[in-house]
Amino acid sequence: MRDEPGGRALLETAREALVAEVLPHLSGDARYAGAMVANALRMALAEGGDEEAEREVLRGLLGSEKASSLGELNASLSAAIRVGTFDPGTDSYEAMRAALMSMTVERLALANPKALEIERASGAIPADFVPWE
Repeated sequence: MRDEPGGRALLETAREALVAEVLPHLSGDARYAGAMVANALRMALAEGGDEEAEREVLRGLLGSEKASSLGELNASLSAAIRVGTFDPGTDSYEAMRAALMSMTVERLALANPKALEIERASGAIPADFVPWE
């Protein structure tokens, strides 16, 4: 049996306290370091996305049934792109574009959510686009 709050809740509380209670009292290099720690905590809490959905889409694109790691699947996708498997005009070009858009949106949401909001507002990324759907 696990006691509450769990590790995730503790990390969220620690990040909130750091941002609200500690950062306002720091300046210079210490403030920068504190902001980096807060951002790292935010990213760690948000990390993961829908890795199984990404693996499933990549397996479908690559015609792979084996349970490869996400890293191996991405390496295979890169190799397939390099040799022209997904060039414009191929049957799987649009599916590959959708997969790359999902990867990009998911990673941007993690690394720089403000930039994602800007891209959505500009129309570069459709406002209703949801990765892996």
